[in-house]
Amino acid sequence: MKRLIILTMSLTIIVAFSVLPCVAKEYKGEIVKMDKSRLELSVKGEGNLSFQVTNLTRVFRDGEIAEVHRLLPHSRVRVVEKNGKVELVIVEEAPK
Repeated sequence: MKRLIILTMSLTIIVAFSVLPCVAKEYKGEIVKMDKSRLELSVKGEGNLSFQVTNLTRVFRDGEIAEVHRLLPHSRVRVVEKNGKVELVIVEEAPK
């Protein structure tokens, strides 16, 4: 019985630590700089953060899917990032 408890606890710890790096984070801020492979975001209280843009990055603007190259500096956005790579960008307000 004691072995079963130790085995269960060990497996729980292993699973918990293997899942942690996969957690996505969401940031809300303003685009400072954008190019083909990097997005720099100004986040209040955290300063400027830089993320990698990939071919899997999805962008939504005005409720529709948009191309990554349509992201403009000074746009207010929500960014979902996982392991330093942008998965999703939702444009909340774009410069006119």
